[in-house]
Formats: sequence, C-alpha cells, structure tokens
Amino acid sequence: MQSDLDIASSSLSTHLHDLDLLLRSGVLHQSNSILSHPGPGFDKDDLGFFIRDVFTQIQIGGIEFKKKALESLLQLLNKDEKSTAVVAKEGNIGYLISLLEVNSQPLIREQAVLAVSMLASSSQHSRKIIFEEGGLGPLLRILETGSISLKEKAAIAVEAITAEPENAWAISADGGVSALIEACRSGSQPIQTHAVGALRNVASVEDIRLALGEEGAVPVLVQLLVSGKRVAKIDAYDSRFMKFRYNRACSPYNLFPFGRSWPEKSVMRLVQMLDPKNETVSKKYPLMVVTALSAGGSGDCRKILVAAGANKHLQILTEMEVAGAKKALQRLAGITVERIFSRTWRE
Repeated sequence: MQSDLDIASSSLSTHLHDLDLLLRSGVLHQSNSILSHPGPGFDKDDLGFFIRDVFTQIQIGGIEFKKKALESLLQLLNKDEKSTAVVAKEGNIGYLISLLEVNSQPLIREQAVLAVSMLASSSQHSRKIIFEEGGLGPLLRILETGSISLKEKAAIAVEAITAEPENAWAISADGGVSALIEACRSGSQPIQTHAVGALRNVASVEDIRLALGEEGAVPVLVQLLVSGKRVAKIDAYDSRFMKFRYNRACSPYNLFPFGRSWPEKSVMRLVQMLDPKNETVSKKYPLMVVTALSAGGSGDCRKILVAAGANKHLQILTEMEVAGAKKALQRLAGITVERIFSRTWRE
C-alpha cells in the first residue's frame, strides 16, 4: 500500500513539475503548438518565446517531440549565429547538458552534443554558461567513450571551453588530461586537432603542465609532429608544447621510452624535416624535438636518429648557423657541458 502511494506521489510530483514548467514558459498562451521559426525581422521577444517553447518540448515532450525540438534548435543555431546568446540566456542549458549522458536516446544525445558544441564555439558568454552548468565533465566522458562522431563534436566543445583561462584548471579536476592525450594518440584527425588545441589551452596552468609531463603528453605530441597529419601538425608545432622539454614537467627521461619504440617511418619524417633542402618546414621545432629526444640517459634514441641520417643534416645546419642546430648536434653526439668538464677532470 505504502509503495503504491509512493509511486503515485512521485508521478504526481512529476506532472506538477511539468505543468509549472509549461505555465512559466508561456507556451500555453499560444494557440499554435507547432514549432515555427521566427520570420524575417523578428524581435528578441519572438525569439525568446520560440527558444522557451523549444526547450519546454525538449524537457517534457516524448522522444519524437524532443527530436523535433532539438532539430529546430539546431536549425536556429546554424541559421543565425546571433541567436546563440539568446539561447544561452533563455534556454535550459543545464537540461541540454543532461542529455549528453550515455543513458540518453542515441539520436537525442547526438543532437544535444552538436547543440552544445555549436553553443560553446559561438561566444564567451555561452561557454561560460556551459561550464557553469557542468558541461565539461560529460564532454570529456564522451571524448573517452563516445562514437567517433560524438567525440569529434565533444572535442570541438572542449577546445572552445578551455580557451577561457578561468576554465582551464577544471580539466585536471575532471580527469581530462588523460582523455585529451588519448584523443591525440588514437583519435581521428579532427579529434586530434581539437584535442591538441585543448591541451595547448590548458598548458598555461602550472599544475596541468606537470600532469601533462607525468601522463606522457610530449611523446604523443612529438608523434603528431612527425605523423604527416597537416592540421594536427600545425598546433603540435606550438612552442608551448615543444618547450615542455625545458620545463620541469617533462624531463628527458619522460621522452626516452618513446624514442626507444618509435616507428621507423616517424623517425624518417623527422629526419626529412631536418633536411636543409626541405625549405617547406621551419627547422625550429624539429630541432627542438631532436634536442629533447637526444637528451636521455641512454644512447638508444641517439643511435636511432644517427642511423636515420640526422647527424648529417644537423652538421650542415650548424655550418649554416641555423639557431638550435649546434646544440642539437652536440646532444645527438652525446656531448654536454657536464661531460666535457667530467672528461677534462679525469684527464
């Protein structure tokens, strides 16, 4: 008996909540229940009502109503960029974010991820609201376990949200460092591009730089650098990443195991970048990579690079007085100031 009363009470509470939502949204005052986009010359009041109508049907409608309402929302966001500010203000962004969870109907979840991605990419205000409503965590979970399509949309949103300095710290709190590194390692090219962009954004936070070093971000980024994937490579070249070698967050020993198992094709691409005849690639970052990889305690990394012909190119670049070439050549040869002084002392 008590169980039946509890069920009835819960059902009544749900209906009262939905009725309250309908009354507050104002949609009951409209005779036409079919969603229709505001026409040309619409004012903010019309747009605000339309958005409240859309979100009301997203919240309390059945699956088909939710799908149609989300489709209308996506059409609006795609059609009018200025509408995103009104959507962020008038819409229930918190409920939209709840649809990102894995228990949501697949198509509804995909529509919701796309809507959040479009909102996050549109303005600082929208990104702020998505972050404040707890959107970063679900987006990172999608980046870990979602389909390729969902991951690509989530990666766009995560990069956009972390572009705001005050949001970057939350990546570590939400366990996002490992998710972003894995996305860089194994994601599709669009996923890698936006994941690298997100890592670049959060690299300004000292604690996250430490986490990036501990989680092995540098080897993954170096692999992207020489992978031949043009879009990802542009961001991977960013000096904030390559300078990890000189930051206490990434010691040479974090880089070394990677060099030991580096695919031959990747080594050859890196060496090709060093070729003085290859004028399409700036030598700055390939030299930084070689310097970093050559700095490990063992000579394995250096042997791999020498066997690939890196020393020949470095010698020519040194003679051409290219910045960083001499240091890279010395590291490749295993020559450091400490070694020189140590050898002199022994002699």
